[in-house]
Amino acid sequence: MFIPTNTEHDKLYIVDDNYLEAKLRILLEMKGEIGLIVRMGLYSVLREEELVYAHKKSVCPNLAGCNCDKLHVMNKPNKTSIVLIQWHRGHKKCYFSIIPTNLWQEFRKLPSFDYNPHIKSAHAYIKAKDPILNFMWLRKAHYNVMCRVLKPFEANVLAGRAKTVDAKHYAMYELDSMSKNYVDAWSKFGLDDLSVKQ
Repeated sequence: MFIPTNTEHDKLYIVDDNYLEAKLRILLEMKGEIGLIVRMGLYSVLREEELVYAHKKSVCPNLAGCNCDKLHVMNKPNKTSIVLIQWHRGHKKCYFSIIPTNLWQEFRKLPSFDYNPHIKSAHAYIKAKDPILNFMWLRKAHYNVMCRVLKPFEANVLAGRAKTVDAKHYAMYELDSMSKNYVDAWSKFGLDDLSVKQ
């Protein structure tokens, strides 16, 4: 006899804009290195392992279709950077991320970055500020913010849940449009200035 189970993936969540904005404000009030790490998790939509990977991996200066395994970064005029990551582990994928340029630069300046102590400390600090929040919640918040402006499959490309064909299409043809929509999505929550504020 089949007994259906109710898992986290089966649930439908309704997110009120005011609730989301209040939680974002709590996160963005954080200062120092922890604040930088929280902002990077929030604005980049990168998973914990992907953040460590993106910090450690070197950047290739070639922006003309290079096939190397390094990161490739394109800085856009709207103060965002497209970071081609190409991180794949099992069913988890990260094709690229859109990140405020100065946040990306500050993140890369950190002398070291690992799960322990950096992400673990940020997670504990987030929980201390609000027991509902945790580091994984940053990805959910990002997805919710992006869905206010981007089409669902565009938000899925950023979250690493898209088909490879979709990701390749957007990486090749739609980066300027996605970068603009990324900024527009954050501005809907009063976050027009995506700069790193310490």
